[in-house]
Amino acid sequence: IGRADHSRYPHDSQAISPEHDFDLVSNKFLSSMVLACEPLPADWTVYVDYQLDGDGTWTNAITYTTDNGTGTSVAITTDSSTVEFRRLQMRIRFDYTGAGIASSCPVVNGVEARAVVAEKVQVFQLLLDLSSDQSAGSQSKDGASKVDSFLTTAVKATSVDYRDGYTSPRAGEWDSYDVFVDDYAVILDRPGEGFAAVTLREVI
Repeated sequence: IGRADHSRYPHDSQAISPEHDFDLVSNKFLSSMVLACEPLPADWTVYVDYQLDGDGTWTNAITYTTDNGTGTSVAITTDSSTVEFRRLQMRIRFDYTGAGIASSCPVVNGVEARAVVAEKVQVFQLLLDLSSDQSAGSQSKDGASKVDSFLTTAVKATSVDYRDGYTSPRAGEWDSYDVFVDDYAVILDRPGEGFAAVTLREVI
């Protein structure tokens, strides 16, 4: 809840959110924004602004002045105009336009930003064998090492190269994708080894 405390901010105040990527690193369209507040006192204006990808430029989405109103919503991306981003930051501003010091102040209950994926992305669901290799030789690897290697990759904040060899019947041929680990679960069916259910999402 954001409250413009008139004892500290007699005419205006603001609150700025951290950046949000909607748990999806790919490009998104900002479809709409919603403001919810308690009945707006007279002579107050509530502004809702947004900033895209930390570019330093704030764009106003909502200017709300309805006395005793409790909120509104506005479409951002339309058929004729699109707003595309990867990371979104929001700002709420309160502005008092009356005389003297306000006797009451706005209360914002929430601001919601709605977005949709800008482009179709590939999603891969895999079962990875994390058991110990049975073959002898220098290429064999024990299950515990496989588990450690997988977890090191899964928790990275950066993308990885995924080579999909299932698209070609010929050995040594594959389609390459830049992906990140969207979700995973490691199931150990015996000490130090087992398998992992993994969801990979393409980065666009």
